Amino acid sequence: MKGMNLAIVLAIAGLVVGAGVGYYLMPTKTVTTTQIVNQVPLKNAVIQLGFISPDDPGIESGKPLHTLMTADENAYLAKLGYGATVKWLVDNCVESDNVHLEKVQSFRSLGITVVEGGGWSSQAGGSLSYMNENHMLLWSWSSTSPTYAIANDCLFRMCPNDFVLAPGLATTMDAWGIKSCIIIVRADSWGDGIVNLFKPVWAGLGHELAGDAIRYDPAAKEFTNYLQIAETQAEGAIAKYGKEHVGAIILSFSEAAILGSQAGDYPSYYSIKTFGGDGTAYNTRMMANSPQNSVDQVYFSLQASAPSTPKWDALKARYEPLSKLQMGPYDAFQYDIGDVIIGSMTQVQSQNAVDIIPVQISYCANMFGVGGWCRLQDTGDRAPPMLSILGYVWNADHNAAVEVIYGYYDGSSNSVAWNMPLLTAHGLTIPGQ
Repeated sequence: MKGMNLAIVLAIAGLVVGAGVGYYLMPTKTVTTTQIVNQVPLKNAVIQLGFISPDDPGIESGKPLHTLMTADENAYLAKLGYGATVKWLVDNCVESDNVHLEKVQSFRSLGITVVEGGGWSSQAGGSLSYMNENHMLLWSWSSTSPTYAIANDCLFRMCPNDFVLAPGLATTMDAWGIKSCIIIVRADSWGDGIVNLFKPVWAGLGHELAGDAIRYDPAAKEFTNYLQIAETQAEGAIAKYGKEHVGAIILSFSEAAILGSQAGDYPSYYSIKTFGGDGTAYNTRMMANSPQNSVDQVYFSLQASAPSTPKWDALKARYEPLSKLQMGPYDAFQYDIGDVIIGSMTQVQSQNAVDIIPVQISYCANMFGVGGWCRLQDTGDRAPPMLSILGYVWNADHNAAVEVIYGYYDGSSNSVAWNMPLLTAHGLTIPGQ
């Protein structure tokens, strides 16, 4: 009790404190000092949290990451000394928005109201109404659709939304000397949203589209028809500008590996450089299943960057040997979400979403995590950091692709800074320079 404000102590004890000359006291119930000290709602609690992976690659990376998260969060809780522990229930919605909603409902039936999920924006959007209506909290590490940048809802995102990606892509392609652009995009709210933002920015730079956006079914396993359209567009644009000034935007998720594995049969399209967003960045299927295409077409992908700090280095040193995967910013964001959840729960002494939602923005504003400063906008989305411009190169064994950072896009100045020595080392030259 030493050092506590008298009014706070009396309020905890169930006493009424009034204003005047000094204080007057009116006891409302008998409370012992021991009872006051031991009022810790989370004492000996088992904090159950849900994690929903968007797909199989997400499980491959998410399971080892949540093993580390559980160990670290329980070590933190042990230091608090009141016996609380955390348990993550890990599940997979296998690329289905409907299954994601079913998993959310299943967690709710178990009394779990805090879920790390919505890895794809369509999955987050498909569960949003249910979670709002049932007072649940959904934390996403990788949903970026501008459609869900909504204030005062139950969705929070540790990554920035795509309002910054569209101008970033346009400026990056312009900085690479691209004059005509092919667009291959998932036919969903995420892909369409980015394209709608990109088109006017691209036109404003004085550049053109090689043809209509090529929209494909997100469930597609065969891309030959789409690639034939891309080939025709590429032939026309190359005849007009030269292949070095033609590029393609690929707005895809894990299916980009299938697209890439089939692209070699279309020589004009295959000869151009490709650009993308977070879906083609650190894409484990591309790195393992279509590395030749990934390296040949580079896939300059823009993704929120994370600073190189001792926190980053420490998690990377533990995560990569355990998962056998390259750690990226979204892995760091997943880890940071766990810290935010547990930290805010211990702050308000509740594991109920209703109690911790009001403190998410303020808590994140004061947290510097593995992925950097976790500050959020009023919409609950991460305040935009610098975007890394990533590209694929061969690993040391020449049997898989890995990501390197070829440059950065700064949204505050709408400018690109290239890592020229690294580009040169991998045989890449900016057209016209």
